[in-house]
Amino acid sequence: MRRSVGWVVVLAWWCGGAGADNASRLPLSDQAQLLRRNRALVQVTVSGSLELADLNNALDRVESCQRMVRVWLREVEAAARSGDVPRALEMGEHLNKVADRGVALNLRVARNHIPPSTPDERRLLQRRDDAVRDLEQLEAVLAELSRSDGDLRAVLGRLQAVRRLVAAATDLPKS
Repeated sequence: MRRSVGWVVVLAWWCGGAGADNASRLPLSDQAQLLRRNRALVQVTVSGSLELADLNNALDRVESCQRMVRVWLREVEAAARSGDVPRALEMGEHLNKVADRGVALNLRVARNHIPPSTPDERRLLQRRDDAVRDLEQLEAVLAELSRSDGDLRAVLGRLQAVRRLVAAATDLPKS
């Protein structure tokens, strides 16, 4: 339980600062505005972290992480569509961390414990496919928007890299 609380505190701090480079230098009213703006992200990340702390099965952890990824995906898309490229970049970095250290990592852990040609393998591959599809949908949006705003190409490139990691996470180990 102590470890769970520690992660919650770290994640709340991390999300509270999302979009707030050097937030401590901002006036309190601006800091409050940033916290309000990021409130949903903080709530989802904290509740998702608490849920993860209670899950022992890697496939269940993938599903929990993917729910968090979907919230971050929407935040990146909203920032990109509104032309807030710095926020899209920052939210994209957070998204990539959750997709890599949450989804891809747990897919790899599950892959190492799930034998081929089993019902669990079908669930594993479905979770991977769902995650890849979600990331590809944002890629399509960013590809379209990056035609008019080249700065979004950095967000797109990083997202494509993490999508490839997620897609490869279920590859069988080479003998």
